[in-house]
Formats: sequence, structure tokens, C-alpha cells
Amino acid sequence: MVLLADLTTIKIQGITDEAQAKTAWQLLFADDFSDSALTVYVESLLEAKRDGNLSTDHLLVATYQGKILGTIWACEHAGRAASLFYPKTNLDDSEQGIELSHMLMKSLKKRLLKRQIRFGQLSFTEPTTAEETFLADYGFCKKTILQYLVASTTARPQFPQSRLQFEPFTPSQTERLKETLEKTYLGSLDCPEATQLRPLDEVVAGYQEIGDYHPGRWFFLRQNGETVGCLLLNDHPSDQQWELVYFGLIPSARGKSLGQEVVDFAKWQGKRGGRDRIVLAVDERNQPALDIYRRLGFLQWERKVIYLGLLKPSD
Repeated sequence: MVLLADLTTIKIQGITDEAQAKTAWQLLFADDFSDSALTVYVESLLEAKRDGNLSTDHLLVATYQGKILGTIWACEHAGRAASLFYPKTNLDDSEQGIELSHMLMKSLKKRLLKRQIRFGQLSFTEPTTAEETFLADYGFCKKTILQYLVASTTARPQFPQSRLQFEPFTPSQTERLKETLEKTYLGSLDCPEATQLRPLDEVVAGYQEIGDYHPGRWFFLRQNGETVGCLLLNDHPSDQQWELVYFGLIPSARGKSLGQEVVDFAKWQGKRGGRDRIVLAVDERNQPALDIYRRLGFLQWERKVIYLGLLKPSD
């Protein structure tokens, strides 16, 4: 463990080269992987950076005499949002380590605010009490637990029968989409806190940024001439999979087993699009949705505790 007489001698700045990025990521993700897996993961990040598919604009390091003692990172998203990674230091859990973590967080927050980022998210497998206390200082609160599910699309070679009509979305219908989303959020059990924190313009922009967006993969759900919900699907070509980004029904359309028909259609679309699997994330509190997904063969592959917060200059 490194101990310093004065933390004011530490310099916090963005990375200057690939070597710093590699060292920062090795420190940031050291607790998440075995040594061999960490090497592979960091190399994949470096490759994505070289290809221009990953930004390090908000990858900060704390250095002392040329040595990296700490790091923090955020990935910027559409809709004035960012995913943050909890700061890591070489000072362990000492008072200096905690103080350096605060220095890194404050520097990152200042940087994000300059970019007009207002919404932040962090995820953990199992956060500690110390991490929860730290995040609370910056307005981040535990909001939910997400289960990440995956299912094969191979069981859906034919168009599934449904009482719904699936009307393709077009960009000229964005206002209609926002109105539909707002109605589906009423009484929803799926991350209601997130929808309350952001304007619908930013929510839609965030949905569009996930994977490979194409309006032809988004649908209005109609029944008896009425729009009763929407289904948003995006592709992930590098992973050979589709993602069910969002689907929701208005309150009057719930409890009629329509959800299973929507998910069946999503799986068929994925197969039709040449993908053998479809993935999604669901709020652990949303038992009706979990029941549907499990009946249709979805299995959990990851579980994350989600913290959300608004970035404010006064924090």
C-alpha cells in the first residue's frame, strides 16, 4: 500500500496514451476478473479504442511521480446520460484511499457537467456498505436489481399467431412513440425510477443508442384499432444477437396474456434477422414479466444492482 504525506501533490487528468489506458483499466477491473481473463478483457477494450468504437474521453487517472495511483471512468451516452465505473485506487481502504476516490469522483463529475451530462448510472454485482455511502454523497441511490436474460430464437421459425397487430415505427412518428411510452410507464414495475428522472426525448435517444438501431425493428402494438403499447428491438452484430430494449403495454391492455405474444414476436423477429439468440434486462421486481420470460425459455446470465442519480453542480 502506498502512503503519501500530501494528496495535493497528486495530479488528476485524462489519460495521455494507450499505456495509461491499459494500466487504468487493469486497476479499474482487477476485482472483476481472474488475471488471465483481465488481460483478455483489457485487450478487447484497447482494440475497441483503436477501432474508434470506444471513447476514453472520460477515463481519468490520479498520478504521483508518473505512477498511476487511482482511476475512474465514464462512458457518455445519448440523451445526456453516462455510465460510471466506481473509482479504484492503489491506496486500499485507507483514509487516503477514500479521499483520493472522492477527488477522482469530483473531477469526473465536473468533466461530465461541462458536457451537459445530467443522468448517471452505476452497476454492481454486490455493493459494499462503504460503496453505498460513497455514492450517496453524490446523489446516487440504489434503485433496482436487474436480471439479464437470454433465450434462443431457433424455436420460432414461423410467424407467431397474435391478437395484436405490429405496426412498424417510422422516425416521423416520434411524438406518437413518446406518447405511447408515457402511457406504458403508468403503473409499470420495470425501473419506474429511471423513467421519472429523464425527459422522454432523452429516453428515446438512449434507446436508439443501444446496439444497432433501425426504425424497422421498432413497433407499435395495436389491438382493435387502438395503440396499446410498443416493442423496441435493436441488433448487436458483433455478438450475433438481438436485444429486446423495451416493451410495454398501457394499463388497460395488461393482464390479458398479451405480453407472451409480444415476446414470441420478438423472438421470431430475431430469428428472421439472422440471430440465434435474444437478450434483455428486466427489473427483478417485475414478477409478471419474469414469469413470461421464463415460460418462453429465457435464462438468467447476469444480475446487477443498479444505482441512478442526477448530476448537479451543487453536489
